[in-house]
Amino acid sequence: MHKLPNPIRDFVQDIVFHLIKYNHQGRLFHRKSENSNRVPGQWNLVHVHSISEIQDEIEQNYIGHHLFDWVKPRKIWYLSGVKIYFDFGSEALWNMQTYDERGLICVQSVSKRSFIEKMGGDPTKIEAVLKSTKDQL
Repeated sequence: MHKLPNPIRDFVQDIVFHLIKYNHQGRLFHRKSENSNRVPGQWNLVHVHSISEIQDEIEQNYIGHHLFDWVKPRKIWYLSGVKIYFDFGSEALWNMQTYDERGLICVQSVSKRSFIEKMGGDPTKIEAVLKSTKDQL
């Protein structure tokens, strides 16, 4: 998964990130200001850039957003009226969300500890249960 900058930053408003696909690994974008004649929904050529050109800005404005491409996404994820979180077994949960006005879907990293606290739980109790379960394996 590739990092994305905070979507509310001013410089991001001019950028259109391209979806991750196997052929270019999601490392391309174009600027709206350089492609002002582009008509959304129609085939248009655009001047694309490597994401490496803005890597410093991405790092400086990173708050956990990432591009991704599911090989076999579930329709229900996109139709759900509630937040969708994925747990890949790390210290983070990944919240699926819309990144921009085009509807680009991304995931944002959320620490499990802060998620549990936000939901009114006690992360220390859960950590103790997980540790005891791990010790039994």
